[in-house]
Amino acid sequence: MMTTEDNVPDEYARVRDDYWRVVRESGGFDLKNVSIPSYMCGTPICAMRTFEGHDGCYPYRDLVKGYCIVRLQRYNMKHGINYKMSSLIKFNMTTNSVSSYYLTLLARDPDVSPSDKTFQVNRSEWKATGWIFMYLVLVIYSHDKFIVTRDKDYQSKLKIVNMAIETSADDSEPSKERLKGKSAHVYITFKGLDEPQAPRQSSEFGEHVERRDIVRRVIFEST
Repeated sequence: MMTTEDNVPDEYARVRDDYWRVVRESGGFDLKNVSIPSYMCGTPICAMRTFEGHDGCYPYRDLVKGYCIVRLQRYNMKHGINYKMSSLIKFNMTTNSVSSYYLTLLARDPDVSPSDKTFQVNRSEWKATGWIFMYLVLVIYSHDKFIVTRDKDYQSKLKIVNMAIETSADDSEPSKERLKGKSAHVYITFKGLDEPQAPRQSSEFGEHVERRDIVRRVIFEST
């Protein structure tokens, strides 16, 4: 005779497999039709967390926003368009030690959307490229996730002093096109970070100190 305790491993496996089957079918983006039964709450089933309608109050805000902008930049480069992020609708994330993020955002074409503001850009092209600043924020935040706790306005203090990009593109191409290189190293010199937490950084403190970040960007067309 099989007892209730004997059924637990089978029930656990069934719930776990059904849960992740629905997650796979939705690509990780739509979890409305899947949940862990209440009687299994507290069991070691690795589930995903959903954040929707939080009005900007969600964990790792700068990291999530950075992922949105970088992903949108890749989409723009692939399709030859210039969509701008309007808002984050929701995101799902895994709860393991190395989290994966599944982002749903609203983006608009500034050339056809009358609701978006237009800014006159009369400086160099790299200063007009928002993703370069977001690369800088992502590097800082990836090394120091508590920076927002210490200084919620840290982004406003950052100032890019200089930027160089190394690509395999022909030197004869305009700099605007070279910025779109699918494989590139971006060198960013900046000020405004008082206490860097990244390894191998200078021990010199102060927002006046010029620091450098190096970002390697590789875009695979198949993904």
